[in-house]
Amino acid sequence: MKLSIVIPARNEADNVERTVVLLRDYLDKVGISDLEILVVDDGSTDDTYALVDAEHQKDARIRVIRNQTGRNGFGRAVGVGLEN
Repeated sequence: MKLSIVIPARNEADNVERTVVLLRDYLDKVGISDLEILVVDDGSTDDTYALVDAEHQKDARIRVIRNQTGRNGFGRAVGVGLEN
C-alpha cells in the first residue's frame, strides 16, 4: 500500500525543503519507501514551488502542485492534494 502525504504550503520557502527531506528520510528509515509526498503550493510569492521542484528532480516521490487559482486556503489546498 502506498502512503501519500499532502502538505499545503504558502510562502514556506524557509521551511518546505527541510520538511520534505526530513519526512522522506524518516519514512525511509522506518521502512516506508512506497510513498508520495505531495506539496500543494497555494499561491506562494517566494521560492516554495522551486525548492520542492528541485527535490522532485532528485526524488520522484516528492511532488509539487501549484494551485493555479492561489490563496484558497488550507482546506482547498488539502483538497487539491487529495484530488491528485
